[in-house]
Amino acid sequence: MLWPAYIAVAATIAAVLCARFDGRQRGERKPPSDGRRPPPHEPAPLVRDEAEPSFAIKAHAMSGYVLLILRGGLLDALEGIFVLAVAMLSMWRRAMSGKDTSTTRVVASSKRVGPNIWTGWVVFYTRRLYSRIEDCWNRPITGEASSSLQLCVRKRVGFGDGAPLRMTGATQRCLNLGSYNYLGFGGVEQHVTPFVIDALREHGSCSGSSRAEAGDTHV
Repeated sequence: MLWPAYIAVAATIAAVLCARFDGRQRGERKPPSDGRRPPPHEPAPLVRDEAEPSFAIKAHAMSGYVLLILRGGLLDALEGIFVLAVAMLSMWRRAMSGKDTSTTRVVASSKRVGPNIWTGWVVFYTRRLYSRIEDCWNRPITGEASSSLQLCVRKRVGFGDGAPLRMTGATQRCLNLGSYNYLGFGGVEQHVTPFVIDALREHGSCSGSSRAEAGDTHV
């Protein structure tokens, strides 16, 4: 239960250090981007990186993670209190009914036996953070990932962070800006694909792997 608090404190410290070093870097003088050296008596102009996010943007991003971690810790605490209350209520009912609570009946179950594969922070992150934003990255597509692609539309069935995503059967055409095939050369292209096939037939695919997997080449 202490992992979320550690991560929240670490994220806050990282945001403060990032802002501090960002201020130092902005105070340094950088040479012009064209490569020429200014005269000794002329101070070099300050160069500002337009792609560098501001402190407000960095703080907003880090605060979002901190809020999600605190929210997940609160939900886990409430869940633990609820489970404990249900267990105590069950024991109280058994005691009031006069049943023997010292013996436990063993019931056959098909659940997996043994230690958990995921524990600690991994379970917390998967349940409370990743499951909320899973559809932002892990999204299935139909066909090849070319310059554009057909995205499968999914919707959550149920409520809560762990509600599963189900296929709706609908697709949405989107621009591909997030993979290595954003230029469209990874699919079937009428000018490039024939030359690629001829090169594979002549030289094989060993240049992209080890000898044990794809063999040798005479080149």
